[in-house]
Amino acid sequence: MLCWPVYRRERNNTAQQMMRQDWKEGMTTKEVLELSSKILIKTMDTASPNAEKLEFGILKKESSGQVVFRYLSDADVNKLMADAAEKAKAEQEEKAEAKGEK
Repeated sequence: MLCWPVYRRERNNTAQQMMRQDWKEGMTTKEVLELSSKILIKTMDTASPNAEKLEFGILKKESSGQVVFRYLSDADVNKLMADAAEKAKAEQEEKAEAKGEK
């Protein structure tokens, strides 16, 4: 990936910070989608981000040089967001436990 895959028009500082921290050159499409969904979970103003509220598209240059664009299906978007929400919840629980142990 040549550029950051997530860009929010309001230039959300949390999103930018997460991108700087977690984005790495050479990430796979799957890794970029997971990072994008993680950022959206943490920055969206909704309790249930899903395919009704989001669209994901992938623009990719194939080895043949052809540029291909495709949208993710609603089922794929819903799975990405559900997985990201689950991971975010687990991270919060771990942080809460760590604070309680100190």
